[in-house]
Amino acid sequence: MLAMARGSELEALPLDELIRVTERNPAQHTLYRYAAEVWNHNLFWHSMRPRGGGAAPGVVGEHIHARFGSYERFAREFKEGRQRSFWQRLVVAGVAGRGARDCPDQQRRHTAGAR
Repeated sequence: MLAMARGSELEALPLDELIRVTERNPAQHTLYRYAAEVWNHNLFWHSMRPRGGGAAPGVVGEHIHARFGSYERFAREFKEGRQRSFWQRLVVAGVAGRGARDCPDQQRRHTAGAR
């Protein structure tokens, strides 16, 4: 991926900005896909914790309960979405947009309109 950006104005961009810029340009779509996969993997690995899993505590748990009614329902819907796409995320996109969302493998919050 770095070799694809080396020597261009893209080389100095932070990963988030590189993804935004290359997503809009069909000629740079391969670089976009690689950069988005790096972002997805970074998010995944930084979200891991020892003995992790189970219901989320605090604000995240409260949002899950408010939207899904229970952790079990959230987990079921999340797993069902996982069957459609490799990357599955819990997103907040306005009150009506909360939920589990499956995205094309490289699509991320920066280009999907979620946070």
